[in-house]
Amino acid sequence: MVGLAACSQGASVHTSSVQHSVPVETAYVLPPPGSLSIIHVLERGYSNGIEQEISLATDSSVVGQNYFRVRLLGTLDPKDAGNGSLSSRSLAMMNIGSEMRSAFRGVRMSKSPYFVQNRYGPFGYAVGRSGGDLCIYGWQNLRSRPALIGGKGSIDVRLRLCRTGATERELLAMMYGYTVNAYLNDSNWNPYGSPPPVPETLGAAGPDVYPVGNDQFQTVIPERAAAPRPARRIQRQEQPAAPPVVEEPPIGPAVPPPPVLDAPGVPAPAVPPPVQ
Repeated sequence: MVGLAACSQGASVHTSSVQHSVPVETAYVLPPPGSLSIIHVLERGYSNGIEQEISLATDSSVVGQNYFRVRLLGTLDPKDAGNGSLSSRSLAMMNIGSEMRSAFRGVRMSKSPYFVQNRYGPFGYAVGRSGGDLCIYGWQNLRSRPALIGGKGSIDVRLRLCRTGATERELLAMMYGYTVNAYLNDSNWNPYGSPPPVPETLGAAGPDVYPVGNDQFQTVIPERAAAPRPARRIQRQEQPAAPPVVEEPPIGPAVPPPPVLDAPGVPAPAVPPPVQ
C-alpha cells in the first residue's frame, strides 16, 4: 500500500485550453496614448509563431469585443512553441471578407478604395455602420524582402473596432497610432526591412511643407447629417408702459372765455375816449 501511495504522488493539474492569459503589460501591440485601454490579453503559441488577441475597452452597442489580433511569425524557442502552425502566405481579400463577417455579425462592411499607410507601411481597412455606431476592420502585414542573411519573419495585425458616435477619421487614428511592442530574439528576424533613405528634397528649395497635413478626406460611408440646432430666440425686453396722465381738477374761480369778436349779433366793445 505504501508503494502504491508513493507512485500516485507528484501529479500536477493542467488545463486543456490552448490559450492562456498573460499580463496586459506584455501585449505585442499597444494602442495610441489616450485612446482605448487594454483590458485582457490571450496568447497562443504555434510551431512557427505566436498569436495574441488584445481586448480593448468597448462602448458600442454592436455585439462583439474590440481587439487587436497580432501574429509574429518566425522561429520560436521550443519552450514557447505550441501545436499547429500559422500560415505565412500574404493576405488574401477573400480571407479578409470571411474574417469581417465573423467579427461583425449583422454589420455590412465596405472596403475602402483609398490608399493609406502608417509608419510601418500600407494597410487596408473597411468600415460599416450600425445605427449610431461606426465600425472599422483594419489589416496590415509587415514583411520585408527575404535575403540570405536577415529579412526573415513577418508580423500580421488585425483591428476590430466599433464606437458610438465616432467618425471614420477617429477610428482610423487607431491604425495610424498603434505601436508594435514585441520582437523575436533572432538575428535573422526583421520584418521591417532596411530603414528608408533620407529624401533628397529634404531641406532643399521646393514646395511648401506644412506642420499639419491639409489634404481633403472623404468618408467611405457618408456621415448622417446632424440635426439642425433650433434658432435661438432673442427675447426683447419690452419698455415699461408710461403711466397714464391724470388731470387734476382746477383750483380757484372759473375764468370765462374771451368774447368772440366780429360774430353776428355780438356788439363790439366800446373804446373809451382818450384822456384830456
